[in-house]
Amino acid sequence: MRTILVVDDNPEAARELQTQLESTGRFLVVCAHNGPAALNLARSAPPDLVLCNVEMPGMDGGSLACAMQEEPVLQKLPLIFLSSLISPQENATRPTLGRWPIVSKQSAFEIIVRRIDAVLARV
Repeated sequence: MRTILVVDDNPEAARELQTQLESTGRFLVVCAHNGPAALNLARSAPPDLVLCNVEMPGMDGGSLACAMQEEPVLQKLPLIFLSSLISPQENATRPTLGRWPIVSKQSAFEIIVRRIDAVLARV
């Protein structure tokens, strides 16, 4: 079973994604509601993948990704951005934000899982 760290400042959205991912029977999900908490969780028990909201108060998703890159234990950790800034139709035309994959928060759950599978297949 793969461990996924979901980072979203909206606890309800994080909990919903956690429930959906765990219902597949393939993932164990832990949640953090801000960047510093996500860094602490990742340091103490590195997950297999991080699903991170882009827009969050304080430390946004980009800042979290950069902070992870500065730590040897976390720098190779795969990360996928989740964003309401792109539409589900843009998933194919805008598959990355910088060097990290991005998927629309409004995407069908199956598309999010496919993106997770694709990223995990590369590590």
